Amino acid sequence: MSAGRKQEEVVALLERLSDPDAVKAVSMDMSASYRPAVQLCLPKAHIVVDHFHVMQHVMKGFKKVLQGWAHKKEGKPLLEGKHHLFLRAKEDLTEEQTQERTRIGEHLPLLEVASPRDAQRDYLAEQ
Repeated sequence: MSAGRKQEEVVALLERLSDPDAVKAVSMDMSASYRPAVQLCLPKAHIVVDHFHVMQHVMKGFKKVLQGWAHKKEGKPLLEGKHHLFLRAKEDLTEEQTQERTRIGEHLPLLEVASPRDAQRDYLAEQ
């Protein structure tokens, strides 16, 4: 673990490793400074981005899509107070909430298809 996020700080930490060639994989978030530092100091290591940080970025983008639809004429009456239906996984919804999400999805199909939590669950189930 690096105390700082600057590339120089990460490089300094990695250079202290006694056998850098023995490192097979490095898990990290998507900080711009980490990848080049690891590639420089541990060229044989595979870089793995943890799914928590990937989902964090995906959810941020999906929320922007939701907000975009919520401000459009056809989306505003459907999504007002209902964003949470698309931000939670289907199995975490009540039957009533699932029906409401399906109804909205029939009018705004892009939202139903692109639900990130459900896509993540389905992807991880296949692995």
